[in-house]
Amino acid sequence: MITTAARSNEPRSASSAARASSGTHPVIRVAVVEDDRQLRDTLASFIGQADGFSCAGSYANGEDALAQVPRVKADVVLMDIGLPGLSGIECAQA
Repeated sequence: MITTAARSNEPRSASSAARASSGTHPVIRVAVVEDDRQLRDTLASFIGQADGFSCAGSYANGEDALAQVPRVKADVVLMDIGLPGLSGIECAQA
């Protein structure tokens, strides 16, 4: 189980960054909160490659997400409910 966050607050790919800066379509900024590193990285990669979406950040626990999501201005948060420490449900209620 991962207890420290490995986060990236930048879009995951050059193509998603180009879409975000082109202004042709509104880009939905998605934050991923998942304690499983492989799943978190996979979700962030898929989001970063999807047209109209960018990964605003990825976090391994609710505490880091609560601290960072407002700063990165995510439009949507994709959150695991079974997180270590603060659960996804508790985090969403905070």
